[in-house]
Amino acid sequence: NSFVTGDIKFAIDASGNAFNGICLQSTASGAEVAVVTRGAVILVANGTVTAGVKVMVDGNNSVANAGSVAGNAAALRTVGRALTSAASGGHCIVDIHG
Repeated sequence: NSFVTGDIKFAIDASGNAFNGICLQSTASGAEVAVVTRGAVILVANGTVTAGVKVMVDGNNSVANAGSVAGNAAALRTVGRALTSAASGGHCIVDIHG
């Protein structure tokens, strides 16, 4: 029946295998941080990101199209759907699902 900030921990620069959300700012290790777990956020694209396509975290602090599910285990680790398109290095809006 109690909760302290140390009960939940987040890792930075993660691969996306255990996506829980996006930190809103950089902080020191062990410091408090605000995390977005759902909603539309502006993210960097790695490769071309296409509006309407599911995206995944690519391990470079950016997102990439997840691709088809057939023969692509990475497609099962989606974090949301792109609302806008972007070229590699550009910014896109992604509706993350947490």
